[in-house]
Amino acid sequence: MTMLCPRCESESIDVVAKSPVAGCWEVFFCLTCKFTWRSSEPRSIVDPVQYHPAFKVRWEDIEHAIIVPAIPERSSKSVSRQ
Repeated sequence: MTMLCPRCESESIDVVAKSPVAGCWEVFFCLTCKFTWRSSEPRSIVDPVQYHPAFKVRWEDIEHAIIVPAIPERSSKSVSRQ
C-alpha cells in the first residue's frame, strides 16, 4: 500500500527520522505540502480519510500560496540589555 500525506494526499513522502528503538516510530515529511508527522500519531492525524477536512490542502492551494519572506540580517548596532 502506498503511503499518502494526510494533509494533501501526495505520495511524495520521505522518512526523516527513526526511533533509536527499532520500530517504535518514524517521522515523515511531505515533499509537496511540507507537512510533518510521526507514525505514532493518532489515526485522525496519519490517515488521510480521517484527517480533519478543515486542515486539508490541495495542490492548487499550495501552488498559489504566498511566499514567506526571508528573515532580514541582524543589525550591527549593539543593543543594550538591562
